[in-house]
Amino acid sequence: MIGIAGRVLEAIAIYEDLLDDMRRVFGEDHPNTLTTRGNLAGMIGIAGRVLEAIAIYEDLLDDMRRVLGEDHPNTLTTRGNLAHYLAESR
Repeated sequence: MIGIAGRVLEAIAIYEDLLDDMRRVFGEDHPNTLTTRGNLAGMIGIAGRVLEAIAIYEDLLDDMRRVLGEDHPNTLTTRGNLAHYLAESR
């Protein structure tokens, strides 16, 4: 993973470009687009931009619940990631 190798800013830029492409090709609510948003949020959190990651995860969680349902594994993962960064922000 690029971010773990210490190239976090490069990874964020790649995820941002990828997210633009996913939105264009698949649409905002496609599961792969949602997953890419989560990956971007995680990388932003790794970069230390915790409040920004929280905001993305909060919006993403709402969309995951609406599109995939409350009990979908990806929704549950997003809830866990949000909880992680909420704990980091204290």
